[in-house]
Amino acid sequence: LGRIEWSGGMRVRLENFWYNEDPLGNTQGDRTRLRYRLRLQGKAEINKYLDAVFRIASGEGDWRSTNYTLGHNYDFFLNNIWIDRAYIAFHAPGSWLDEHGKLDVNVGKVPNPFLWKTAANMMVWDDDINPEGAAVQLSYNPTEQLTLSANSGFFLVKENSAAKDPLVTGIQAA
Repeated sequence: LGRIEWSGGMRVRLENFWYNEDPLGNTQGDRTRLRYRLRLQGKAEINKYLDAVFRIASGEGDWRSTNYTLGHNYDFFLNNIWIDRAYIAFHAPGSWLDEHGKLDVNVGKVPNPFLWKTAANMMVWDDDINPEGAAVQLSYNPTEQLTLSANSGFFLVKENSAAKDPLVTGIQAA
């Protein structure tokens, strides 16, 4: 356990929805709910090129959110904890690229590789979505003012023993 680097966080928030009608024009009453999110991550360095990472999180079983609404279940029912991430991270040796480049490969239930770090992430995918499969991220800094990057992913949507597995693949360049 001493090799594991721990991180995580918890937040609690009050959400209010005030409207006379819902988006479909139906009369809708105001709504207030109290929500929390709990996440705990562990990262263990296997060697200088490999890390094992896992993260557990609260939630109601919605893969787009790790928030839990208080009172979601009856009678103070136990809340769920899910495996939010579980993957092996490979970091390419410096000899593969010069000091300006970086190559990472993640395999398992991985962080979303298709994020835009300098703008609104929701333009691509919500950052609570952690796809299952493999992701490759390459970046190169030829000058201090310029970074070139390419992200790619190969993800299984649903393993299917009776037919071809549905997959999601993608490439993002910046």
